[in-house]
Amino acid sequence: MAKRILVIAVMIFAALEASAGDFVDEMCKSYKKVEGAQVISLGKTMLSMAFAKADKETKATLKKINKMTIVALDADKPGLGDRVKADLSTAEQKGAQLIGEMTDDKTKTYFKAYIVKEGELYTHLLMYFKSDDGTKSGLIDMSGRFLESDLETLGKSAKPI
Repeated sequence: MAKRILVIAVMIFAALEASAGDFVDEMCKSYKKVEGAQVISLGKTMLSMAFAKADKETKATLKKINKMTIVALDADKPGLGDRVKADLSTAEQKGAQLIGEMTDDKTKTYFKAYIVKEGELYTHLLMYFKSDDGTKSGLIDMSGRFLESDLETLGKSAKPI
């Protein structure tokens, strides 16, 4: 009997661990049903082709990305900005941590970056972006299993939009 209870407890714990970062995936997927939003998901194969010219260190880190989801928002659709703000607030309540925000002077684009950490690994790097003129905005989510050093590598290799 004790063995059965232990097995059930382990299964419940594993299910909770597996779903800890799912709120980010669900948030991104929810935009598929929103008028004025376009959702694109890229798997490992597409990512490897997209970043074929990256340096060796960046390629090693990019291999840790399981999926990249891009949510592009139409600037002409009212209410989308408010929805993103509400979704990011909800993500923070569910465990996403704001790690920084900045405006790129060259592109005049505002960025806000979040991470989701499970144990010692980071499972999501979520970024919100909005151009100064409001014509470009959206979310980019990179999911995988990253070390802090991997996030630093991704940050160094980032190119302006």
